[in-house]
Amino acid sequence: MKVSPAKGHLALKSLFFVYYGGIGQFFAFLNIYYSSIGLSGVEIGVIGTLVSLIGIFSTTLWGMLSDKFGKPRWLFSIAFLGTALGVLALSNVQTFSWIIVVACLLNLFNMTLMPLLDSTALGMLGAESDRYGSYRVWGSLGFIAASTGVGFLYERIGLHSMFPIFIALMVIAMFISLVLPDLPVRLSGSPWGGLRQMVRKPRWVILASSAFFIWLAATAMLSFLGIMIKNMGGGDGLIGLSGTIAALVELPGMALGALMLSRIGASRMILLACAGYTLRMFLYAIMPSPTWTLGISMLNSITYVPFWLGAVAYAGELAPAELKATSQGLLFSIMNLASMAGGLGSGWLFDSAGASGLFGVMAGCCLAALIIFAAGQAFLNKAEAALAQAPVEPAPAAVIDLRES
Repeated sequence: MKVSPAKGHLALKSLFFVYYGGIGQFFAFLNIYYSSIGLSGVEIGVIGTLVSLIGIFSTTLWGMLSDKFGKPRWLFSIAFLGTALGVLALSNVQTFSWIIVVACLLNLFNMTLMPLLDSTALGMLGAESDRYGSYRVWGSLGFIAASTGVGFLYERIGLHSMFPIFIALMVIAMFISLVLPDLPVRLSGSPWGGLRQMVRKPRWVILASSAFFIWLAATAMLSFLGIMIKNMGGGDGLIGLSGTIAALVELPGMALGALMLSRIGASRMILLACAGYTLRMFLYAIMPSPTWTLGISMLNSITYVPFWLGAVAYAGELAPAELKATSQGLLFSIMNLASMAGGLGSGWLFDSAGASGLFGVMAGCCLAALIIFAAGQAFLNKAEAALAQAPVEPAPAAVIDLRES
């Protein structure tokens, strides 16, 4: 399908806007909905764990398909349609067992959308991949547009109205995705060999380890902060306003992502995010009033923004050209592994130790991520510098036999 570059780039920005708008009005309230129909913290955690297990495999698999065929519009169309149908089914089930089944089927499609958006943006930008933030900022704008006031709306008309709104957004996104252009296909054989080689890199192991601990904490925050606010006396309006503030402070960082990457680099952005998340989780652990979340949400500018931009860029740097989409899927698989591990664990912590205990443990996880990434980078930088300065032994000279035979 021949698509003009301008039209393709506009379609991709529109997809970021619509999909992240859906996240702002749906997934930010989904666990609150689960709680409102009587599910416990452990049950919510079990759902998150199983959903993340699906994501571990689906994100990498769909990334490989994108690298192999270069047809993102068809992958997006299938994923958006599958997500819309999954949400429709979820709106019609109430029991824990059926919610598990439907949520897993839903996220077989939904989990792939973020890494596909990221890898498609990087693929379309090519050598200008540091401009990724100028595309991702449209996701923040979509989140703000959808989440502003939506909590107050749900207080009036009920949480169940989030289902038809999200379904409509996914159908719109499905039609927009049909305008996306084909991407160059560089992967001619099986991706498994290159993937195995990539994940053996020490820097990839360090990135994966740090991302795991950071997303462990992010999972707890996404899963139980809204419930914590409700338990402390806050309403859906406060939850929505907190999310809006977090999205608003994202905008400058996302818009200036290329400048940030060129000035401080992807690895330093990840370090900043680890330190910021440690502070953020600690403040959640000690906050005495739900209104504190409005101020703490402003830390999104030094937590989510540098982590997302830095991790996406760093994963792209570590991957060969033919595995760019696969590398993004693999990064999301690590994050889904963290969500799986943290889903049940954070639910148990929330029920047994309360919100303060949960976020105190998560602050420790973020500190561990900071130590792992800082120490790992320092060790590898030192080792590579020593290797570069090591004298190169000359090859043995050829011996010429001048004797007569």
